[in-house]
Amino acid sequence: MWLFFKLRYKLYYLDREKIALIYKAFRFARACHKGQMRHSGIPYITHPVEVALILSAMKLDYQTIAAALLHDVIEDTEVEKEVIAERFGEPIAMLVDGVSKLTRLNFKNREEEQAAYLRKMFLATASDVRIFMIKLADRLHNMRTLESLPPEKQRRKAEETLTIYVPVANRFGMHEFAMEMEDLSFTAKYPLRSKVLAAAVEKAEGERAEQFNQIKQDIKEVLARSPLVQYEVKGRRKQLYSIYKKMRDKKLLLSEILDVYAFRVLLESVDDCYRCLGVTHQLYVPFSERFKDYIANSKANKYQSLHTTLFGPNGVPVEVQIRTYEMDRLASHGLASHWLYKVGEVDVSQAELIKQEWLQNLLDMWKLSGNSVEFIENVKMDLFPNTIYIFTPQGEVRELPQGSSVLDFAYAVHTDIGENCVAARVDRHLVPLSTILSSGQTVEVITSPEAKPEFSWLKFVVTGKARSKVSNYLKHQRRKQSIILGESLFQQILIQQQVALQHVKESYLKKLFERYKCKTIDDLYETIGLGYQEPEQVVESLLALLGAQKSSEDDKAILMPELIIGAADDPGIKMANCCYPVPGDKVLGVMTPGLGMTVHVAHCKKIGRVRQQGRMIPLRWSDEISSEFPVELKLVVEDKIGSLNNLTSILAASQVSIIDLDVRGLENGFAEGNVKVWIKDRLHLAKVLRLLRRERIVIQASRHCG
Repeated sequence: MWLFFKLRYKLYYLDREKIALIYKAFRFARACHKGQMRHSGIPYITHPVEVALILSAMKLDYQTIAAALLHDVIEDTEVEKEVIAERFGEPIAMLVDGVSKLTRLNFKNREEEQAAYLRKMFLATASDVRIFMIKLADRLHNMRTLESLPPEKQRRKAEETLTIYVPVANRFGMHEFAMEMEDLSFTAKYPLRSKVLAAAVEKAEGERAEQFNQIKQDIKEVLARSPLVQYEVKGRRKQLYSIYKKMRDKKLLLSEILDVYAFRVLLESVDDCYRCLGVTHQLYVPFSERFKDYIANSKANKYQSLHTTLFGPNGVPVEVQIRTYEMDRLASHGLASHWLYKVGEVDVSQAELIKQEWLQNLLDMWKLSGNSVEFIENVKMDLFPNTIYIFTPQGEVRELPQGSSVLDFAYAVHTDIGENCVAARVDRHLVPLSTILSSGQTVEVITSPEAKPEFSWLKFVVTGKARSKVSNYLKHQRRKQSIILGESLFQQILIQQQVALQHVKESYLKKLFERYKCKTIDDLYETIGLGYQEPEQVVESLLALLGAQKSSEDDKAILMPELIIGAADDPGIKMANCCYPVPGDKVLGVMTPGLGMTVHVAHCKKIGRVRQQGRMIPLRWSDEISSEFPVELKLVVEDKIGSLNNLTSILAASQVSIIDLDVRGLENGFAEGNVKVWIKDRLHLAKVLRLLRRERIVIQASRHCG
């Protein structure tokens, strides 16, 4: 009973009726876990009680506390969810079941397991935030009692905590949980390092105590002389794991990290915060570049505070965080702070505001991702942000990870803007989509209805939302293009065999789909277009099924007819970047499983090698071609002032647009390089080369072909 009295003392904020239900949950959990022991040898019931204590310290609602006491009952005993629902109500049963489901995982490798676990955690959190809170408290207590496990298991749990629980806790603003779990993980993963570092920090702080107390007293005195009435000044102890990370990542000495005095001032209102900022800036001179206003521009997890760094006595840096008591509560408990027990019910409105946008983005990412590993790769940047703040032209703020591009910003504003953007104005200057942004910039995105996502975009997008949206669009485009190509290949052979697909009975088509493991005709076309199935073989299979309808004299040897191509962007067809074919060239198509068709010039040097990787498709150019094709030219020119301008002028006179230009100087007074241009056909190419060779500065001009 002493265990429950320990918990009862923390439940003063609940009424008797709700405490009675929690006591009922305690007795039920104690009976279910009877005889079960922890690794340390103490009764198992101590664990759910400690989890409930962690949550009750944050004054969470009675359903969360009861579910915390019961959170291992479904997983570790014979009790079913229905029994808990009958005894304690459906909401509590749903919480317990949600926590239990997070532990049922079995995967081939560690990466897949962790990715799937994070996915399940996000989905559970989306249904009810309290599931995540209980699981977080469960992990925190397990980390506090980790010493009873073997060293190898301790290290594995520590790594898992740092990889999964800490970033998610931080993302939801539950910093106290995150910091304690980081320090516990650090101790378990590197016991000797943590011991040595802890001793060194304690010694250093002892030596600094006098100056620390003097600075704190100075701050109190200057605040006492100000109009501010209600305030509290606290010293902030630097977290052990945070010190270790700074030493490791920034290659700093311990003395360099500890040579900073950190304080926090708590006040009643936002107005008081800004007044306090002015007062502290009168006490010590501020570092102008080290000021951050997270009150006006709060972080994604709704963290708010003013951060300033001052030149203290003898020039030592003094870090001061200024915030309201409410902001401090949110900074400590984040999402959980909005589940405080209110009179009668729990106020969930603010919690919903915090989690809604981010969780919805995560759910969208999951729907667009092919598997758990791909999903978690997309959210890594959101879990480990080094934040920048970008303004829209209307003054709205968007928070992005450091390294974000204009394209990331466009997708952050809206998916449609991201998919149709072509450029942007950053602080009124026109820039390309790949431009990396910095905090404080104002970005105006320029869109066009004709613009669509390209594969090159994946090289410079970093946010999970942008990456998943671009990848998903390209997947759909690839499928669409593969279907068009596959249908074209298939239908040409059917025409050769004088078979009209629309006249084939549905029963025959179903058998054909079953044979090639497809559900629809589009699925079949896609497998052909991607090179997984040969269209001749599929037609042979169909003819075999139609054998009862066709006489033997109708059977013919099936040969792949020539496929007509007419544009550089024909669906499902890629122009080889080794030989850059153009209309007028003799060309061959190479079908490679999973990649579809690539068009090569018939005499391309690589054609022999690609013949072994895939099968050849006879091709011919359409008589009506309006698009242009990329071609790479090899040039050797005189290396002197004005050569590059002359070169671009010649190309412009030839009605050629330059895609890319790379020129390198040689030691003999010449320069060589490659220039990629848009060409209409072989005649146009011949004209361009002829004009280039006429120029005195051009020593050599030829087409790069395989």
